Amino acid sequence: MRQKYKGEDIRARLHGTILRYKGVPYLADVDAAGMVGMIDVATGNLITRVYGDDEGIDISSINIGFVNIIDPDYKCAVYLKREPLRRFKQPIELDFLTQKVLRQGMTSIPKNKLMSAGFVDAVLGKFPPLEEAINLIIKRGWHSVGLSRDIAVKREADNLKVYLKDTEVGFMKIGDKDRKLLVPTSDVSYYHCTYLNDIKGWTVIEGIK
Repeated sequence: MRQKYKGEDIRARLHGTILRYKGVPYLADVDAAGMVGMIDVATGNLITRVYGDDEGIDISSINIGFVNIIDPDYKCAVYLKREPLRRFKQPIELDFLTQKVLRQGMTSIPKNKLMSAGFVDAVLGKFPPLEEAINLIIKRGWHSVGLSRDIAVKREADNLKVYLKDTEVGFMKIGDKDRKLLVPTSDVSYYHCTYLNDIKGWTVIEGIK
C-alpha cells in the first residue's frame, strides 16, 4: 500500500513505526518537513531519507509472527502478535505487540533486542530449515528456534515441543533420527497437521503412537 498521507499526518502516522521501503523493513524517522528517514532495524543506522510520497514506501500491514533473537544472551524465538487496537497507525509499532517468548522464565524481549537482523529475516520470510534449527539447539545452546512465521520448536529436556503460533501442538524426541512429530488428537489436530506439513524434514503423525 502506497503512502498517501500529507503534511503533519505523515509524522503523526509514520514516525517511530516499522514500514517497508522497496520491500525491506525500516524504522521510520519523520522530520518536521515530512521527510522520512529509513533507519536500519538491525544497526540503527540511517540508510536514506526520502520524501513522504516516495513510491517506494509501503505502509501495508507487515506479516509478523516468530522472530529469532540472535543475541547470545537470549538465543530463542519470540512470537509477536499485533493486537486489534483502534489506532490510526497502519505500520507496526513495537510497543503495541504482544509477545510469547519460547524460553523458560522469560516473558518479554526488550525492544532494542527485537530490533535485530532476526526481525528483518522474519519479515522477509527467512528462517532456518529444520536440521539447522535442531543443530542450533543441540550444539549452540539455543532455547528455541522459529522455522517460519507460524511454527517454532522449543527444547524441553529430551523433547522438542512444537508451537503453531502461540500454542503448543506437538512434540518430537531430539534423538529420533526419523524426525517423527507427534500431534495429540483433538478437535483441531487435523488442521494443525496440515500447517505443520509445510515444514520439510519431519513426519507429522496425528495421535500418540
